[in-house]
Parts: sequence; structure tokens; C-alpha cells
Amino acid sequence: MNTETEVLKEDDYIRDFFSDKYSFIPEECKKLKEIENDIMNENNIKNLIASALNIPKGYWIFKLFMKMFDDLNDVKIKLLYENFKDQITDEDRKNVSDITEELKKTSFSNMMADRGYEFVNGKRVLNASKFARHFLQRADLVALNNNDIGIYNKNGYYTRLNADSLVLGKLVHKIMNEVGDRWNSYDEKEGIKAIQRSTDLINNLVLDRNQINLKNGMLDLGNYELKEHSP
Repeated sequence: MNTETEVLKEDDYIRDFFSDKYSFIPEECKKLKEIENDIMNENNIKNLIASALNIPKGYWIFKLFMKMFDDLNDVKIKLLYENFKDQITDEDRKNVSDITEELKKTSFSNMMADRGYEFVNGKRVLNASKFARHFLQRADLVALNNNDIGIYNKNGYYTRLNADSLVLGKLVHKIMNEVGDRWNSYDEKEGIKAIQRSTDLINNLVLDRNQINLKNGMLDLGNYELKEHSP
């Protein structure tokens, strides 16, 4: 008898996450701090763009920095970038290697903070509550009275899991390791507990018999309209 093995597709449950701006510049990034304090200085903008050009997805990195300033919208940021980009030489890019490294550090530090990692007494630890908030930005969950969790699959249905389920653990593992090999069993356990307590509590998952789940959406039997999959 032939059987098919169904492999867990994490992306069916977890959405990608893209921050819209940096939350902070690390104190040790002195050059970036100077630029932040005098952002409309043309030389500072030129050095920032030269540094961004040294990094993959440089425009996105530049935009994350510039979005910290409320008076700069997407159009203004794009214009600044395009106006200065063609003026920058290879020599300019070599001369800002220190700022480039600070941009990399700032990006990584913000990615860590987005996922709930913070420094306590000089040691980086996981803030489980912040991790749970991040997780719930990227997945749709409901908590059930019997300690189970329902997690939405983008194909149009909820998967019912026990809190100790390996599936939930793998999703937590994926997010923790987006910033390097950060996962450990203690953080996973604390993260899942925080997720449970941060999730809306319902009595049970109810099947709507007036809808049929199709590959390309939900068919409403009342009016025969096809709707997009949605939690």
C-alpha cells in the first residue's frame, strides 16, 4: 500500500515579517548616532547611502533608517536615495566601511528586538511576552478551553494542536532561528506559554456547514460566491 508523507509547510501558518523602520540605534554605533542627530546634512545622507549600497537590499536598509523621522515619507526617502545614489563612487563606498558595519549591527539588533530578545545585565535573553506579540503578528491563533490551540492554515482551515505539539514547537523554532541559532528548549516552552496567554480564548472551533473549502477560496453555499481564504 502506498502512503504519502505530508511534510509540515511552516509558511502555511507563519507570515513573513518586514519591519517598517528601525526602533533604535545601538549606543555603540557612534557614527550612525551622529548621522541620526544631523540627518539633513547632505554629507551625512551621502555617507548613509554609500554604506547602504555596500549591503544587500541597501535601499530597504536606508529606508528603515530614514523612516525613524516622522517628516520623511516614502516619496521623500526614495527621492533622496535616487538623487544621491549616482553621485557615489567606489572610493566613497570604501571610505564608509565603519558605517556599513554599524548599519549591519543596527539591522541585526532590531531584528532581535522585534522577536523579543533584549539585553538584561549584559546578557541577551528572551522576553516571552514580546516574543508572543511578534508571533501573533505573523500567525492567527485561538486558544481553546481544553489547553488546545487552533492555528490558521492559509489554505482555509484551522489546525487543532495541543500546546505541547511538535508543530507549534517547530513554528516557534523557525522564528527564533531567524536571527541565528537562538532556539533553546527553555525559551520555546516560555514562548509557547506566553502565546497561549496572549491568544483569544474560545469554547470550541465551530465548522460552518454553509461553506465549502476549495483550493482557491471558500464557496458560500448561500449565494454561491467564492471568497478568499481568511481567518
